[in-house]
Amino acid sequence: MKAGRRRPGVLAAALFLGMSLPLGEYPVAYGAPASPEPTVTTAPATGAATPAPAPAAAPTTTAPTVKAPATKAPATTAPTTTAPGPAASTPAVPPTSGAARAPSPALAAPPSPAVTAATTGPEAIAAKAASDADFVGSAVSTVKCGLVNDGCLQTYQSATIYWSPATGAHWARGGILNAWGRNRWEAGPLGYPVTDESCGLGRGGCRQDFENGAMFWSPASDAHWVGGAIRTKWESAGGEDSFLGYPTSDQYCGLVRSGCGAHFQGGLVYWSPSTGAHWIVGGIGGAWGRNRWETGPLGYPVSDEWCGLGRGGCRQDFENGAMFWSPASDAHWVGGAIRAKWESAGGEDSFLGYPTSDQYCGLVRSGCGAHFQGGLMYWSPKTDAHWIVGAISGEWGRNSWETGRYGYPTSDEQCRTGSGGGTLCRQSFENGTIKWRNDIGIIDCSRLKCMVLTFDDGPSQHTSRLVDLLDANNVQATFFVVGQNVVNFPATTQRSFANGNEIMNHSWDHPDLATLGPAEVASELSQTSNAIESIVGVRPKLMRPPYGSYNATVTSAAGQQGMSVILWNVETSDWSVQVTSAVIDNATSRAQPGGIVLMHDLYPTTVDAVPTIISNLKARGYALVTVSDLLGPTPPGQVYVGRL
Repeated sequence: MKAGRRRPGVLAAALFLGMSLPLGEYPVAYGAPASPEPTVTTAPATGAATPAPAPAAAPTTTAPTVKAPATKAPATTAPTTTAPGPAASTPAVPPTSGAARAPSPALAAPPSPAVTAATTGPEAIAAKAASDADFVGSAVSTVKCGLVNDGCLQTYQSATIYWSPATGAHWARGGILNAWGRNRWEAGPLGYPVTDESCGLGRGGCRQDFENGAMFWSPASDAHWVGGAIRTKWESAGGEDSFLGYPTSDQYCGLVRSGCGAHFQGGLVYWSPSTGAHWIVGGIGGAWGRNRWETGPLGYPVSDEWCGLGRGGCRQDFENGAMFWSPASDAHWVGGAIRAKWESAGGEDSFLGYPTSDQYCGLVRSGCGAHFQGGLMYWSPKTDAHWIVGAISGEWGRNSWETGRYGYPTSDEQCRTGSGGGTLCRQSFENGTIKWRNDIGIIDCSRLKCMVLTFDDGPSQHTSRLVDLLDANNVQATFFVVGQNVVNFPATTQRSFANGNEIMNHSWDHPDLATLGPAEVASELSQTSNAIESIVGVRPKLMRPPYGSYNATVTSAAGQQGMSVILWNVETSDWSVQVTSAVIDNATSRAQPGGIVLMHDLYPTTVDAVPTIISNLKARGYALVTVSDLLGPTPPGQVYVGRL
């Protein structure tokens, strides 16, 4: 519970007098209460309450103990195993009023109604004292009038009787009288009593109604009042017999956006004009407090908690997000684009599961993030929200998350299982792509023994079979395609790309680019890039000049179009020998780490050689990857032969 959220208690002098004078006696010469305090505005009886879902069961499933997630270190975002977010203590229970005197033992029946036949305060008080002599005893003071709204009072042995023209005469005593005094008696937010005290409530409790609220007392909770929409909400849940129990603080107002709140044995009830009144309990209540209650990022609750979610979970909606709790995850909140993305994946029932950290913002380039049982979710204004899971998440974390070489994710992870059972997963980031394959793990050629199979001049009538063979062997290659052939085989090109192969530029109609002028070279490259992009949706960043022939004009044109120049360092001579066994021998005998193998998908003998080349190279420990996997980021206009 929140510490110090109530209005100030009774003045020290009043407390002293309340314990030393006859019960309920004012200080000498008291007309209206001394040292008036600011008026407390209570919540209206009705508010613009957002309709709240009915709870599936009494919300006792959330745990009251909240464990704050650990602070991230050292990078801006934390490893996937550590939930980030500032540590904060759970709210403390507001201080009680001290040893207020308890009311009389439970009454067998409520006291008699107020006596209203008398026309003056003294007459009404005398009549009330006569009718309820067993409860109030004998008078110990004279009648004092001139109170707020022309009221009067008289103190008796066991109670004090108050009267006003609007409310009639009623007596108050014990803990309820003391608590009413803490709230400045009739001059405070409650006004005059409109009933006598009645007892016999659950767990030995008593209550008394006032003009603007009701006071409740029990041996375990002392006496506190609630009114308006908060009282209505509490009573709709079952009042003192509900999971909320008795109030443990007086209702307090003056919160942000004109809100009010009250604490109960089992939780809180908060109200604002725009949200209505809602209760908050258990782990969700503790997590809301950790996030600075209504002044924090979540704002006020707009629903009650409801449970019955997957794996024993509960949920509560707030103005700016939603809080989720489960036995395995504790209570945490998400909002905005991150919440929308998580819910689009299936929310708590998805592979991501429940949140394990509160959403946190203030990351580089105004980003936000949240941790879930099954992964991470990150958002930035430029990239939108995307989830990151598994080995790719680990690799991203090893590279310093959003502050490192990759930046924020620009896509979700995409996985595909090929015809041979191999799985390739890949995810795009601002500054590159992270890939994982089930046979080699994260594709990182700084740690793996990598080679690349490249195929020039296609696609052709033999390329579709080659794409199938690569897929069956869980291998991705790089195709340097001729633009006019791409136009003739669009379906093959698209299927090759979908399988994880790279489609890169090899000119429009295979001229010797070194013999052409700048405009002609630019046209050869741009036509081909346009054709590739129109079919696979991605513009190529690599090109290979036909015959390996290039000069400054070629490298300049490639650089201006955002492409690097890629040659090779393993020659198979498949175009000249066109014998399957010779192609196999040339590819495998000349293999080297960082090697780029040149072949052509125009010849059936080359396609026939591929399965054996793959099996031989894998047996020797090579990871067969794409050019981009091998080289990583390559500045446009630069020439590459292989990886050193």
